[in-house]
Amino acid sequence: MTSPPDPIRCSCRRSRHPNFNTARDGTRAKLINLKAQEGYDSLSCWKLTKPLQVKGLPVVGVCAYEEDDLIKAQHPGYYWRGPGTSPGVQLMLLTSARPEAAKAWWKKVGYSESGPKIEASSDQEGVTEIRCSDYDVKG
Repeated sequence: MTSPPDPIRCSCRRSRHPNFNTARDGTRAKLINLKAQEGYDSLSCWKLTKPLQVKGLPVVGVCAYEEDDLIKAQHPGYYWRGPGTSPGVQLMLLTSARPEAAKAWWKKVGYSESGPKIEASSDQEGVTEIRCSDYDVKG
């Protein structure tokens, strides 16, 4: 898989800290404002500061969580943690597309063989979550 030209990388394969790389790259591209972070079910979430299309999919936000204490210590301000069970290592794209359209998009672009969970957000109306987590990823 080659990465899209956008600073948001889409893959549900195991790779070295895709959630941190996405948050860092989104910050560098001024798509993410770290100070505008919203905690969401123990995830760090950011609404994008400007419109972004990833191969035709409108992306409106990104959520992530990292378990690696060294990464969290080296990059304070990236990850929020609420009480309770850890959500695990995660990367989630938020889109304004309906779940059916997001599922069709994932199949069409063929980002990876291991697919994400794609479902309507339970907390944000009109938003679909495309979620990859270390609990869901094989290989």
